[in-house]
Amino acid sequence: MDMILDVRLNPREICTAQQKGACIIKGRIRFYTKRSVAASNQRIKNAIVDAMRDFGIPLAVSVRIERRKTVRTERVRDTIPRSRPVRLDVVYFFPFPTSTPSKRREEDAWMVERPDLDNLTKSVQDVLTELRVWEDDAQVAAVHLEKHRTDEEPRIAVRVRTVDNLSSPEHF
Repeated sequence: MDMILDVRLNPREICTAQQKGACIIKGRIRFYTKRSVAASNQRIKNAIVDAMRDFGIPLAVSVRIERRKTVRTERVRDTIPRSRPVRLDVVYFFPFPTSTPSKRREEDAWMVERPDLDNLTKSVQDVLTELRVWEDDAQVAAVHLEKHRTDEEPRIAVRVRTVDNLSSPEHF
């Protein structure tokens, strides 16, 4: 499998807060997903599903009623089997700040400000797991991440591919 997605979502819209909140109820620790993170993950999921449709990936759709509301669930039909290692490449294209003069804007300039790459990618990887692109996110054996500035539309480029030979990794 080799899936290349052009996700039309501004990376600034990704909430990079901790995924779980914790509280104590009746003397027991309870974990929950914060509302801001849940809303962010839903935006990411909608954008990735749209990109999958544009790429032509068949999605399985199921509908159920939960608390008097109709809940629609989408997932990838051809999930990558657990035995296959996966390589994930993600490139984030952030807009230049409006204060940056046009003569100082270089296309594909590296971005060295917050948010951190690993925090951005946690949410994207969680959404891909929820969409069942792979059976388990432990299958992700190699990750390549980049952050750039762009004058074009902000977006996220995602490539998921199975790798047959990860026995000879590139070392520095």
